[in-house]
Amino acid sequence: APAGDGIGFSWYSKEEGDSYVSISTKEDMSSPQTIAASGASNETGFRYTAKAEGLDADTTYYYQVCTEDNVSETGTFRTAPESGAFAFINLAGTDGSDLNDASVAADTMKVALDTRQDASFILHSGSMVDASRGDEAWKELFFNAQDTFLSTLYAPAVGNEGTQTVTGQFNIGETGYYSFDYSNTHIAVLNTSENAEHCVSEEQIQWLKDDVADARARGAEWIIVSLDKGPYTTGSTADAPEVAGLRTVLLPVIDELGI
Repeated sequence: APAGDGIGFSWYSKEEGDSYVSISTKEDMSSPQTIAASGASNETGFRYTAKAEGLDADTTYYYQVCTEDNVSETGTFRTAPESGAFAFINLAGTDGSDLNDASVAADTMKVALDTRQDASFILHSGSMVDASRGDEAWKELFFNAQDTFLSTLYAPAVGNEGTQTVTGQFNIGETGYYSFDYSNTHIAVLNTSENAEHCVSEEQIQWLKDDVADARARGAEWIIVSLDKGPYTTGSTADAPEVAGLRTVLLPVIDELGI
């Protein structure tokens, strides 16, 4: 996942041991840079995270995540150009009730990437899996969409899964809200599952104000905000109390920031 000024990696292993990311500009993974990972145990094994920083702009990289002698298949991504236009894919609500639904979600992502082969990343605006199905739902999605996750960057928003569930799968920090620059654009990803009354906390609103101000000071020409619960929707949540609350606290800030 894009992570501020770098790329965040996250993976699980049943083994505890020396873990790292190998990253190279060559498809055969020759002359790789090695980035050490940090690990923590959980109920199913160990989770490892690492962050690649200082990468060259507008460059294709290849990577493998490694724990001891276990090495993943090779993935790839392209870093942002220093300026200029780019394309990305935005989708949401890929959650489903079974393996078949996960297959449909994976097919949707694949078709989108096949259609826009120049897409730099996928911006997923929340509710990737059915939260009630736990780890099984994530396994089904990652299994079916493995080729997609290995072929592009992925920037998820917290949806109905909840903060800890999403941050436990993606290296995006603990709060569930984060941001990154891509070319002349700054993208802020909000966490609308943070507050029961108006979806986002006062701390997150202040973070957004500071974050956008910093981005504009760096010369960002475009500001994009991604979030799961939209202030306006034709869905069943349009009249939900927390969404009405979101309109009250977020929309004035959006106007104030000129987003």
